[in-house]
Amino acid sequence: MRKLLRYFFAIIFIGNVGLHAQVSDNMSYADKKGLEFLEDTTSNIDIHLYGLTSRKFQNGNEQILPGVVITMRDLYGETVQIASDDSAFYALELKFDNIYLIYYEYQGMYTKYLEIDTRDVIDIEQERGYLFPTNMSMQPASDFEISALYLKKPIGKAYFDRRLQMIMWDLKYTDRLKAEIAKIESKSKNTKKK
Repeated sequence: MRKLLRYFFAIIFIGNVGLHAQVSDNMSYADKKGLEFLEDTTSNIDIHLYGLTSRKFQNGNEQILPGVVITMRDLYGETVQIASDDSAFYALELKFDNIYLIYYEYQGMYTKYLEIDTRDVIDIEQERGYLFPTNMSMQPASDFEISALYLKKPIGKAYFDRRLQMIMWDLKYTDRLKAEIAKIESKSKNTKKK
């Protein structure tokens, strides 16, 4: 399974001109790319969720970060836990008709999580599997309020859009969360100045 995923991973990233430059901007890449169909239609996995874990520095630079602990919990309480490997790659298997919370944890970094809603997928779209890129950028935990916000709210929500017939990121939600974080950071800077 790991070899199969790496093969598809390489095809997506190498097969598209200029796409490699987008990889560092993790969430933007996932927003633009969405789901890719699996070429192997005999797969019994509905969705292959995969990506790279990285560390984001204050200057905006990023580097891969292996060993991030990733915990996936579904609507029924079933839990799977893995860690990103030595090349910071990870992969998870999701099924349709479920809601997944996927937590990313690393010592000294903010714990973040995603909410992936795989319900409401129309029957015809359930006949083939998908690849779903979800790279995760980790940041040093430096503010208690932001830590609490990340534990309370997912940093990204994805759902099946029947109109477009694919799973999409809820970009309006992401923008609202970014605004909340910016407000906390601004408040924190003003407090430090005093």
